[in-house]
Amino acid sequence: MKLNIRSLPKGVPGGGYAYILAFDNGAAKVGMSTNPASRVPVHVYNARQFGAELTDYWVSPPHQGFEATEQALIDIARALSPEPVPDGARREWFTNVDFALLVGSAEQLSLNVISGPAIVPVPEERRARPARTIQVHPPRRFGSPFADLIRKSRHEAGLTQDMVVALSGVAKSTLVRWEGGRAERPEPEHVRALCVALEISPVKAAIALGFLTAEDVAAVHA
Repeated sequence: MKLNIRSLPKGVPGGGYAYILAFDNGAAKVGMSTNPASRVPVHVYNARQFGAELTDYWVSPPHQGFEATEQALIDIARALSPEPVPDGARREWFTNVDFALLVGSAEQLSLNVISGPAIVPVPEERRARPARTIQVHPPRRFGSPFADLIRKSRHEAGLTQDMVVALSGVAKSTLVRWEGGRAERPEPEHVRALCVALEISPVKAAIALGFLTAEDVAAVHA
C-alpha cells in the first residue's frame, strides 16, 4: 500500500525537520530538510526506480538545530544496523534497521521545537511488524553530489552553462537539470562528454552519481 505523503509540512521560518523513511525492500533513509513536502517525494521517486515503495515515515516537529538532529539519527541508525559502517562515513541509507526502534530513539531526542505544522505520529500497528532480515542494497541517491561536482567544476573553470553546452554537446536543459540535482538515470555518453568538457574524473562522477563508492575503488586498487 502506498502512503499518502501530501500532509508533509512545507516548512517554517527559522527551523527545519529531521525525518526517517522506511521502504518495503528493508531500506531506511535518514535525512533533514527545511521543506519535507518537497524533499521526501524525491526520495520516494528515486526508490521507485529500484522497485521500492515507502511503507513508513517519521518526521520531527520543526526545530532549530535540525542538522545536528540528523547526525544524531545517523549515529543511532549506525548503532542499530547489523551491517558495519566505516568510521567517519556519513551514510544516510541503512538496511535491516528496526524502524520502530529507530523512531522510538528519535522521539527521545531533546529538540528545540519552534511553532509550526505537526506531523501525525506513525500508528503503533504500523510500527509493530517484525524487522526485515533480507539483505538488500538501498536505493541509490542520485542528484545532489553530482550536481555539486559539476557546478563546482564549471565555476572553477570559469565557464558559463552555455560554454559547457558548446564544449560537451550536452543539451542546456539537461545541464540545468543536473546542476539542479535532478540526474535520474543519466545517459552514460552525456556524463562522459560532460566529464571531458569539465576535466572531471569519470570515477569521481560515478561515485557522485551513486554507481560506485570510494570503497569499491579502493578494493579495485588493493
